[in-house]
Amino acid sequence: MSANKIDHSLLSDPRALAQFQSNRLNESGDEATQKLEANKPDGQTIVPDSERLEISTSARKLAQMRELLDLGRAKLAEEEPARQEKLETVKRRLQSGVYGSAEVRDQVAGQLTGLMRGLDTLLE
Repeated sequence: MSANKIDHSLLSDPRALAQFQSNRLNESGDEATQKLEANKPDGQTIVPDSERLEISTSARKLAQMRELLDLGRAKLAEEEPARQEKLETVKRRLQSGVYGSAEVRDQVAGQLTGLMRGLDTLLE
């Protein structure tokens, strides 16, 4: 069986595993599985070793990173109007020639020099 797309939200959801186990149990006529199910304590799911699903540590980390990425994108979408205003301000300044003045070039060069020195310090 192959899957073209994996829903990463299901990787960390224990309910999805329980649903899968329940569906497999209902679909299969396996006597051993049915015996295990009949003898299980209330509220617990007993899964035979042949039906066990394990999610690797790297898959869990990947799912966690995916969630963080989605949260970051949502946060960025919330801040977009403020960024639009800043972009419009920068466009107006570019068109008016503010950034072409010697004073601005000297200020930017000074900031870049400080940044490069900081990088040199980190790399040493």
